[in-house]
Amino acid sequence: VSFTFAPIMHLWVKEATSKQVENDKDSFGYGYLFWGGRENTFRADGKYCQWSIISREKNAVITVIAECRRDQELMDAVFTEVFPQV
Repeated sequence: VSFTFAPIMHLWVKEATSKQVENDKDSFGYGYLFWGGRENTFRADGKYCQWSIISREKNAVITVIAECRRDQELMDAVFTEVFPQV
């Protein structure tokens, strides 16, 4: 990666992970390919709860690979049981 592109990539990541669109699912909004989340996180979502949850504040990523149709229950468990331990 060329250093001349680093500022552009930094700006894109900031924009992509910021709320660009309101959504009906929750109050966190949607960026460019990323959903806003609890505790000032953002995430990439795949089908049936395949998530990468990114926390800038904790400098951490939590990845969930699952086939779960009860997404809200799983998300609650991640933020109740896993996130506080990071």
